[in-house]
Amino acid sequence: AIKQCDVYIDGVLLPEPYLPTRDTQQTMAQERCGTVDLEETLVPYGEVFLMGDNRPQSFDSRAFGPISEELIVGRAFVLLWPPSAWDLL
Repeated sequence: AIKQCDVYIDGVLLPEPYLPTRDTQQTMAQERCGTVDLEETLVPYGEVFLMGDNRPQSFDSRAFGPISEELIVGRAFVLLWPPSAWDLL
């Protein structure tokens, strides 16, 4: 679920320190996250719910719902941003 731009998984607030401050410091909720509120969504087994970190402009599962894991063709292997946190995953 999303409540006033905050993401909840199984009723627990998801900390998201990776979101850019240019977005999180916006005073208008729509400019801060794009989708201000979203009802709780059940993600079926074998599917994933994707959300981009550019929340105001990301076209992701908030718009089209969960997708099959079989559609994922890549795997993240390195953390590049911020530079002070570069690391292998």
